[in-house]
Amino acid sequence: MTRLLTILALVALVPLLAGCPATIPPAPTVEYKTTVVDTSCQTFKLILVPTAEAATLSSTLSAEILAHDRAYTKKCPARTAQ
Repeated sequence: MTRLLTILALVALVPLLAGCPATIPPAPTVEYKTTVVDTSCQTFKLILVPTAEAATLSSTLSAEILAHDRAYTKKCPARTAQ
């Protein structure tokens, strides 16, 4: 009877022992890479005011248009050369 219990215990333990790997592999790592694409030079352009309308602009609007055009020229020199 003791021998039978021993054999049953071994039979029950063998699948448990066989299923355990010797070493546990490390968890896979996930690496995120962010790519920034600057499309501002394709989206915006210089603000060109016709001569007839230039006299009707307020000084504040004129200053804002000038600031925009200067910033665009500095940011996108290749586009302003065209």
